[in-house]
Amino acid sequence: MSNVFRILGRGDRKSLCDCDRATGPSIRQPIYLMSDPRVIEKISSGRLARLLNDGATDAAIVEEISLATLTRLPDDAERDAVWRHLAESADRRAALADVVWALVNTREFATNH
Repeated sequence: MSNVFRILGRGDRKSLCDCDRATGPSIRQPIYLMSDPRVIEKISSGRLARLLNDGATDAAIVEEISLATLTRLPDDAERDAVWRHLAESADRRAALADVVWALVNTREFATNH
């Protein structure tokens, strides 16, 4: 697990200072998030799958996924980008999975989690 924390930029927790965290961009983070079998499984069969199977609306799904990943609701620009992406996609499930992937690959997600 410590390797995962190191990849995602977490400090080694030897001090209380947040300065131990890596703040620069790293190609290792998106590669890890796109290729780790546990991450792929969680996205394909986790919360998103449950919400879809429960018949949740797109708005409810976007709100819950945003709260789970960013700990906040999407702002107007983010919401508009999601609606455009959903409107342009022929596959609702794949489009919503794209939204999850986009959110977990943000710096904000790495900072919050």
